[in-house]
Amino acid sequence: MTTTKLWNRNFSLLILATTLGIAGGIAGGFVFFVYQSYSVMDMRLFRLPL
Repeated sequence: MTTTKLWNRNFSLLILATTLGIAGGIAGGFVFFVYQSYSVMDMRLFRLPL
């Protein structure tokens, strides 16, 4: 019975860690996309014609 409890606990931690990792990856990708979009827009807006 102790083994089952330990396995269930480890499995719950694994699911939690996986969920947090997926959420962090999605959020990080979104932040990078927004940052990249703004930096490209800044380069286009503030480029001085020579």
